[in-house]
Amino acid sequence: MKRTHGYSLFELLIVLTLAAAIVVTSVPFLIQYAENSRFENAARRVVFHIRRTKMLAITKGESYAVCVPLGDANWKTQWRFFTVKNTETCEIKNEKLIDTAISYEVFQKSGETEMEKISFHGRGTSRNKSFCIKNKTGTKWKKITVSNFARITTQSDEENPCD
Repeated sequence: MKRTHGYSLFELLIVLTLAAAIVVTSVPFLIQYAENSRFENAARRVVFHIRRTKMLAITKGESYAVCVPLGDANWKTQWRFFTVKNTETCEIKNEKLIDTAISYEVFQKSGETEMEKISFHGRGTSRNKSFCIKNKTGTKWKKITVSNFARITTQSDEENPCD
């Protein structure tokens, strides 16, 4: 009597081989997608932090500033930016109102190493400032600009928008 139900060992091996081939070819795309998502999320966190500082200045009617360390002013592997009252300096030892860390390199067009201060006044106004974020491989870029009227915009491109 011959069995007519179930799968043979050969059929199972073919299915497992096809499944393994699909997984192996899709892993690099999934890794790239995850890195791109982390980078986009980091840029959104930066913009959110700047907007939160702007709203703090408007609601309290006082001047506040976001301190942005550029170039080699970054802390080790993480870029830390923080909010202080506008009268304070952007020194690390000062007490910070809002503190955020992101593991991406941040710089200005000129590539200068300094502490950039983006000030917001009680009316919500600011001065034109811009800086850039790039991912670890240097293939993705985001340029973040704060205009005179505290409008915050981002620009991204496969090419470097910061040149």
